[in-house]
Amino acid sequence: MTSPPRTDRPDPAARFRSLAERLAALSTDDHDPDVPSFVHACLCDLDRLDYPGFFAVADHHERLSLLVERLCAVVQPAAEVLLLRAFCRFLARLLRDRRPRLPDRTLACCHRWILGMLRTAPPVARTRALLLVAFKSLSAHARIVDADRCLRLLLEDPGFLGSSSEPCERPPGSSELRYRAVDCVRAILFHGCGTGLSPAPDLLRNVKHVVLDVVSSCCCCCCCCCCYCCSSSSSSSSDREHREDRLYRTRTLRSCLSVLTILTARRLLPCSVDYVGEILGVVRTFLFYGVRDRCPIAKPAPLRPAVMNLPEPVRPLPRCKNFKDRKARSSRQPARNVAASGETDAAPTSEGRVVVLDADSCSDSSDTSDAEFADDSLLLRIDSTVRLETVCLFRALVERSPSRDLFGFWPQIVATGSPRDHARVLARSVLTEPVSGIKRRALTVLGELLTAARPFLMHAEDVDRRPSASFVAFFGTVSLMIKELHFTLSLVLSCETNVAVLTHGLKAAAALIRATPYARLSPGLARRLLRNCRPYVFHRDPTVRVAALSAFEAIASCDPVTPEIFRILANDSVADLPPDSQFLPGLSNPIGDRDATTTTTTNTTDEREREVDAEDVRDDDDDDDDDDDDDDDDDYHRLEEPVGNEYDETSSRGTNLSFLVRRCLDNVSDETMNTPVRLQSLRLIGRLAFGGAGSLILSRLPLILPVLIRVIDDDADDEDRHCHRDDSETPVALHVCRTLEILAGCFSTTVDENDRCSSDRSTAENDDRAFVFWNAVLDPVARLARHPRTVVREAACDCLGSVHSTVFARLPRQKAVLIITVLFGAVRDTESAVRAAGLRSLGMLVALPALREETGFLMDLADVVCSTAADDANLGVRVKAAWALANLCDRLRGLVERNCRSRDREGTEPTIPLGTLLPRMYRVCVQGSKDNDKVKCNAVRALGSVLCLSVVSDAEPRVLKDASSGFEALVDSATVGNDMKVRWNACRALGLILSDRPDDVLPSSWRDRALPALCDLICDSPNFKVRTNAAWALYSCHSYGRYPIHRLWKSLVLAFENTRHVPSYVEYPHRDALLRQLCVTLGHVAGCTEVSDLRNVWAEIGDHVDDVSGYVRQFQETVVPEKMGDVIGARARLESCARDAPSVEERRIARSLSRIFERNERHDDLDSTVV
Repeated sequence: MTSPPRTDRPDPAARFRSLAERLAALSTDDHDPDVPSFVHACLCDLDRLDYPGFFAVADHHERLSLLVERLCAVVQPAAEVLLLRAFCRFLARLLRDRRPRLPDRTLACCHRWILGMLRTAPPVARTRALLLVAFKSLSAHARIVDADRCLRLLLEDPGFLGSSSEPCERPPGSSELRYRAVDCVRAILFHGCGTGLSPAPDLLRNVKHVVLDVVSSCCCCCCCCCCYCCSSSSSSSSDREHREDRLYRTRTLRSCLSVLTILTARRLLPCSVDYVGEILGVVRTFLFYGVRDRCPIAKPAPLRPAVMNLPEPVRPLPRCKNFKDRKARSSRQPARNVAASGETDAAPTSEGRVVVLDADSCSDSSDTSDAEFADDSLLLRIDSTVRLETVCLFRALVERSPSRDLFGFWPQIVATGSPRDHARVLARSVLTEPVSGIKRRALTVLGELLTAARPFLMHAEDVDRRPSASFVAFFGTVSLMIKELHFTLSLVLSCETNVAVLTHGLKAAAALIRATPYARLSPGLARRLLRNCRPYVFHRDPTVRVAALSAFEAIASCDPVTPEIFRILANDSVADLPPDSQFLPGLSNPIGDRDATTTTTTNTTDEREREVDAEDVRDDDDDDDDDDDDDDDDDYHRLEEPVGNEYDETSSRGTNLSFLVRRCLDNVSDETMNTPVRLQSLRLIGRLAFGGAGSLILSRLPLILPVLIRVIDDDADDEDRHCHRDDSETPVALHVCRTLEILAGCFSTTVDENDRCSSDRSTAENDDRAFVFWNAVLDPVARLARHPRTVVREAACDCLGSVHSTVFARLPRQKAVLIITVLFGAVRDTESAVRAAGLRSLGMLVALPALREETGFLMDLADVVCSTAADDANLGVRVKAAWALANLCDRLRGLVERNCRSRDREGTEPTIPLGTLLPRMYRVCVQGSKDNDKVKCNAVRALGSVLCLSVVSDAEPRVLKDASSGFEALVDSATVGNDMKVRWNACRALGLILSDRPDDVLPSSWRDRALPALCDLICDSPNFKVRTNAAWALYSCHSYGRYPIHRLWKSLVLAFENTRHVPSYVEYPHRDALLRQLCVTLGHVAGCTEVSDLRNVWAEIGDHVDDVSGYVRQFQETVVPEKMGDVIGARARLESCARDAPSVEERRIARSLSRIFERNERHDDLDSTVV
């Protein structure tokens, strides 16, 4: 066998064809001793080819696949070691480049060859390591259908991961072999599980145990050479072997942590409390790996959660639709990508997460040259990748574990709350981490932890931790952890210069502010943290500015707003800010007189206390109100003048505007400012107005409104100049309109509160301010309703619908007509979102007293909502139309009742033509009762009002010729379906009909259809509000006719008994209202009981009289006297039956039933003594 021919100027294509033909001519039965050397020489020549450029040609792929299959057949386990290594290098490089797409049969052939070699090849560490490198490269291409078999081979073979010997007893090269084996396990889990072929659960648990054992053994070896003890740069053989062993040990740790990350992120193992403790023990061990002055722990130990009784999280209802609380990410939501460092490759998983995979080279002799082994920076860089993987593992655990389970580990892994300087917790890691990328990810994890733990952190209580204190409550410890986190983030923000770290530090600070109950803690925390956030409002990077404004938005949303927080928001001083608002020079010493040496992490408790100056902890009672009512009135009078188009940023310097409001106005008015900064400034203005510091905005509207109006005008001009602007860009005018809607809602809330509890003077002042506000912004908002952007038109409609009744009544006729005209025009818009917003606003306006007598408006609205609710194809539009129709029907019912009373007194004619209006509304309501549940819940509500309207007037007693379809729709909606809102609205509608001459409109058999359904609902409905409304419907019926009265008694008694069993915890708050309504309904039914019904009633409830008496007696003790009429009437009726009953038995039954409604004598005596 001759050696391959060589030429002086070889053509790559010709050379490849020649080598492929010679190798294809080899036979597996050829025993020529020169064959191995020939094949080795050919592989070396192939290795010299330019793979990416050469294999980009599709013609070479088929020839290459045949060549690979032939080599798999030729190279046998008994081949020379050099030949095996050469073929392994060839496969690894070929598959790693990913340019030639080999067919599946070739990949399957390579897979079989590698597995066979791993079982039968000579146990040479370097050869087996190269086989594992080739297998890892293959796993990225081939679909591993036998992942279980591959994992068992790697886990159980003593040559790979199945050895139980100590690290010092293993043969040379075992460190690299173990690293390659763990890397293959990672590749199998990463690529195999990504295709849906997850290994068996028992095998995955074995993977976890083996990986944890490998981590423990590597940690023991690291303890022997404590954190980079080899500082010599000599190139001796022993020193090189020591560095190589440490390098592979560190890479093994990184791969093990990556395996644990995959198991956690993809939920391959159940996330139990024990599993969380094991993973957090690993995180706690390697969070400071390679950091100077931090020796690693000898072995990771599982952590145990603190024993505590955490309160149930409370989910408050949103007070404003334009503010959405930032919630913890749901476990179903894919996490954001976790990018890898420069020496690693990040590959996405099936759930969107990025798991770090290294891209080690596969050279012949070593992955790292001698010069690199002698370089200390390489080892430091590899150590940083271990910390990076640790943080990624921590984040995966945070995203996949319940926050309730994680919170028990907080004192051990997040913050200790103690002055220990070397605590291995995340708060200390943020301060000591030298790599900016890792610090940024650690801050991200801290922000997610704070967001998820907010329901528990809100219960923190301040404690005085004296040395003599022998016990501190758990939530006292939580307050200490919160203080430590404030201290940590204050240091980070005061000393950091990296933009990415600053951004995530500010986001973490915002999350900490939202989770901190400042009203329950000692003052000083918020001021010091916000003092460090304040300079970044002027930072040159827009992302940092947005994050800083978000931190102030978080403090403005605190409830309640403490005097300290109000002083922070109202502060108008700029003494501690940089002189240039466009450039922040390095933050060398931006915060007053703070010493630059605070970057160290060895601060003691005394040093921390000295950083809180006297201004931070001054008495809360020293809060002075700088607002001058006379100046405010003068400012509002200036609003009545025409608003100018120019805004000077320095014009507000001489006013008493707070620094924060001034900065937001400067950002909003600057057209060259980055758009996210302007939007966040508008959001902050809205939050300030809506929160407890609303006086900072509402009292300074004469200075704020011109800026907002100017932005609207400028945006309109820009839209005219750029007609084809990209719709994906968020216009600033949209957020301006939402801010105006928030301000209008604040005025409405203020007016309502003043109506209840304030003086006439303050009510009049707020009315005047609201009127001036709407008089100034109405025309600009009406212009926005004609904006080319859909979202802007929708926001303008929402804003117009938030006008308060007192303000609308004072508006000039022209402006009131403008509002109505704009909204009616929006209902006919081509975009469904605008139509829905217009209908919602019209549904709100119909409830205003000023439009109560506007017959034209009511008729036009009825025409619009009927046509839209019946014919619109968009579900959201039909929902809003049904809601507006229900509000209109309620308004018409009240108007018709007043007209009837006025006609009876004065003889006036009705102003609403019900004869033409009601039939159309009836048809729309019946049609809506068969629509989606969101439409149905309002359609049945409107249907009840329509049926009531048909019998209110005596002039037209039969407006609806046949109401049986509507009645059946109400009964079906009340008894069938899973939407409880539909059912209780249907019960409410039935009660309205039964309360006013139902025989005139309903079919004659309505009692046999409605009353049994209502009786079943009060007993068996899983929703207590449905039971309450059903009981009210029974109470509303004035006469039960021939329906057996004893069935009503029996149903009510059973309903009382069923209230003892609460089907769900969320129903418990509605139990008292249900019991009160059942007592009232029972009194009404008892008042309708005749003497002939007594025997049947006693037969049904005779054994339950004492139980029912207890409920009625409790009702009498708690209800106001005005609601006792039915109970008193029931007792009087039964006492009358006891006197008039012909038989002794009936008289006894009547007396027994009357005792149910007896009032406790001791309460009567108490009432007689009250003066």
